[in-house]
Amino acid sequence: MFEQEDLFDLAPKENKGEIERTEIEYLQLAFSDGKKREMIIMMESLMVDSDDVYSELLYRLIKEKYEEDNS
Repeated sequence: MFEQEDLFDLAPKENKGEIERTEIEYLQLAFSDGKKREMIIMMESLMVDSDDVYSELLYRLIKEKYEEDNS
């Protein structure tokens, strides 16, 4: 994956002007050398739907873990 593609991977898929009507919040994370690439590879292998984007997958995984730990 190229660095310049990362921003596009975080944005929702464009479909009839959805990006213009979507309020987008950004979270930037810093990774040590090689960890970002490893994380992207792992996230891509966990995507259950081809329409998933990294932010939705990460949110779903963290939410599931949070609910599991707090139940």
